[in-house]
Amino acid sequence: MKLIKEFLISQKVDVLNTRAFKEGDKYIITVGSIETKNSKKNIEFKGKKFDLEYGEFSEYLKDVNANLLKAREYAKNDVEK
Repeated sequence: MKLIKEFLISQKVDVLNTRAFKEGDKYIITVGSIETKNSKKNIEFKGKKFDLEYGEFSEYLKDVNANLLKAREYAKNDVEK
C-alpha cells in the first residue's frame, strides 16, 4: 500500500478516488471519473509497472452530475448552488 500511495502522489492522483489491483507483476490503479483520456499504461515507478485507468464508475457519475445540475434550480442562494 505504501508503494501505491507513493505512486499516486507522484502522479498527482488522490488516493481516496482510486482502487488498486495486482495482476502478476503489474499494479492496476482505477480512478473514479467520467473522463478516460488521462489513462496511461506501463508507467515505471520504483522498479514496478503501473497502469492508471480513468473512467471507473463513469456511467454512474454521469447520472450524478446530471441530477446535481437539475437540483441547482431548487437552491435557495448562490452558496447552495
